[in-house]
Amino acid sequence: MQDRIGDRISFKGNCCTIKYIGPVEGTKGKWLGVEWDDPSCGKHDGTYLGYTYFECRKKKSGSFIRQNKTRDIKKTFVEAFNDKYKYINTKEYNNFENAKSKSTDNEIKICEIYYPKSMKKFQKLYFATLDHMSISKLGNIEEIKEKCIDLLEIDLSGNLLDWETVILIIKELPNLNTLKLNYNQFNVPEIISDNNFRFTNLKTLALNKTYLKIEEVKKICSFFQNLEELQLSHNLLTLEANQSFQFSDYFPHLKKIFLDNNKISCFETVIKIFGQLKKLEFLSLASNQIDNISVNKDSFISLKYLDISKNNISKWSSLDNLNLLNTLVSLRFDDNPLLEEFKDNSSNFIIPRLKNIVVINGTKITQEERQDLELHYLNVIEKEIKSGRISDYSDLIKMHPRWIELQKKYGERNPVFNSKENLIEKNIETKLIELSITFERKVVKKKFISSMNIRSFKSFCAKFFEIDPFGFKVSYLNDLDKIIYISDDSKSLSFYNLSSGKTIYLEKNINL
Repeated sequence: MQDRIGDRISFKGNCCTIKYIGPVEGTKGKWLGVEWDDPSCGKHDGTYLGYTYFECRKKKSGSFIRQNKTRDIKKTFVEAFNDKYKYINTKEYNNFENAKSKSTDNEIKICEIYYPKSMKKFQKLYFATLDHMSISKLGNIEEIKEKCIDLLEIDLSGNLLDWETVILIIKELPNLNTLKLNYNQFNVPEIISDNNFRFTNLKTLALNKTYLKIEEVKKICSFFQNLEELQLSHNLLTLEANQSFQFSDYFPHLKKIFLDNNKISCFETVIKIFGQLKKLEFLSLASNQIDNISVNKDSFISLKYLDISKNNISKWSSLDNLNLLNTLVSLRFDDNPLLEEFKDNSSNFIIPRLKNIVVINGTKITQEERQDLELHYLNVIEKEIKSGRISDYSDLIKMHPRWIELQKKYGERNPVFNSKENLIEKNIETKLIELSITFERKVVKKKFISSMNIRSFKSFCAKFFEIDPFGFKVSYLNDLDKIIYISDDSKSLSFYNLSSGKTIYLEKNINL
């Protein structure tokens, strides 16, 4: 068969796309200019000795090969299916079972090498894996039609398919709900011959490392308007700001989108294209180039999980803006420049800023942890006020948008702003405070250094009241008369905003 631009071929299992056919300057004979699926097989970008013969989507993924070089033999879908799932009918399966019943253990193991469990009872075959098998055409589907009619999921990754052939294959799989086409390199035609075809059963489509542009993705996915999950990882996607379409107009049922490991830099463009998907619950943008997050209340109204780890975010305002996503409960934010100085403790600085998050970087947050971290956050804010870093109320709200909300939750704190010129250094950690301690019917007043940790405070109380140091709980009332339990022994009295005149309550653990 004569080679054509756009044809898919492979050599020793390495797939490539023909981008050029003809002579090359300084050489004799005809060459094929190809772009390799695996860039490590390439040598250049399609330019050789100053002449540009073709362009590559991936850097240095191109090379020239002789047209007569031995290639891998292409297969049809039918041939690959028969190669992998040959023993599929009931009669052969029954013969296999009879042979097993009369065999020793070692013979059974040998037998199962040739008839693996994944090939049993394939009169009802639901899952098929035909990846990296040099499939390029459909073949005579009548040979296997009955065997694959029940397929729910198929993996056709890393083959030599064009988009027209993909359509022909899935037309024969009416029950299919998951289609994996990773590592295929499609040239999406401007006009697809069967443009009226719609496949309504497909729910999951994987197009990772296909290097499709977002416009091509839209064109391909228009065949599957009931999609619920779309995988577009490792595709060099940039999402240009001038995109004029919204995914919600084409895929209203999408719940999950994977966009990780691309070259996306603008979160506003992400919102423009995907933000109106009303059912979207999961969005992965990990390992991109996003440096700022700006959100509005009308975007991602159902989003529960967001992965924006390994980006370039360096401002707290980007994190604070995520509070506008009212349904967001799980966030991955690690490996951003903003948190470099905090290393392993980065979650402690994220949790108090985000009101609804219950899982951060894969770890569930308890109510006690949230309370402790929010109280610590309030103390950090007060120190910034006292140091003069925050000079007025507008700065306070701008830098810490949750200040008002946390004051309502834990009691009013009236900040006194210091001008930098008249700043009086105060050391709250060494300030003496007088506390009333109540245990059963006993009450005692004592002075403590506010920097004393809770462990030492508990030890004092245990000795003074002659009780088991591990047998009681410590609590106090905040300004709203809400009981706050002190749970972290490593924190100081000042961490819990305990000041002179406060009453501490001790109560025995009933489960001890």
